[in-house]
Amino acid sequence: MTLSYQTKINGNDTYFVEKIIASIHYENKIGFELNEFLGLYYLLDYRTKQDFINTIISYEKKNKKHTIRADKKNRWKVGSKIHSKIWRGKPYNSPAIDFTPLLEVKNIQSFSIMYDTVDNQTLVTVFIDNKVFGSATLVNCKIESYSEHLKNLALNDGFDNVNEFLEYFSEDFYGKIIHWTDFAY
Repeated sequence: MTLSYQTKINGNDTYFVEKIIASIHYENKIGFELNEFLGLYYLLDYRTKQDFINTIISYEKKNKKHTIRADKKNRWKVGSKIHSKIWRGKPYNSPAIDFTPLLEVKNIQSFSIMYDTVDNQTLVTVFIDNKVFGSATLVNCKIESYSEHLKNLALNDGFDNVNEFLEYFSEDFYGKIIHWTDFAY
């Protein structure tokens, strides 16, 4: 099954490709042959292959361990094969190319995020496997506070901070966390 990734969100680089390659290499301890995929550096606006490698290395400790996706048809299962792809140009209007070897789903966890607003204050609650996992409080649509668990979830999903995560998941959402590493919550 295919997981496609954006290289930019709201005009900003996501570095999802680099963070996923880092997770495969550092978390799964797979010393897969990178050369096949390092040739993609030109699609990601790197001047040289070495610049691409250096960026992957920089994400050793803050890599993307999973992805969160809607799965209304319940297609994703442990053992499913993952084809990780990026678009060559405009999403859905250009060829998609693989940027990792074939991966396997190691774990699936249910995920939901709920927004409850009263006056100018919003409580954001995240559930994993139907249990409260983390939360944030927004005042006038700006983050006032958030839990350490929510911060870790955002970072492990490849976002640079909680603000980016909440901008992306900006309304009630139900889906799954798809893990390709042994990591789970």
